[in-house]
Amino acid sequence: MWEADVQVSSAIQDFFGASACEAIYCGCLPILPDRLNYPTFIPDPHRELCLYRDPEGLTRRLRWACQNPDRVREISLRDHVARYDWQRLIEQYDSRLESIVG
Repeated sequence: MWEADVQVSSAIQDFFGASACEAIYCGCLPILPDRLNYPTFIPDPHRELCLYRDPEGLTRRLRWACQNPDRVREISLRDHVARYDWQRLIEQYDSRLESIVG
């Protein structure tokens, strides 16, 4: 994923969207359905570019990405999903697990 430019999903079911989150973290421009958990990965200014509602919307966004590779590479949404980075979450998980175990 570190070498890719675009990540596409057409998932109907996805619990969290881990592969999309990972791709965004690695620098890919996501093209995702405007449903499930995907919109939480996309900051408001980029929703129109990244989220689609129908096959035509997917096609339009993918065509744009293929025709504009330099612009795609300029867009970074990494900071928006960095909150899921394990290094940021590990202390929270450890604390909660320790409170359960006692």
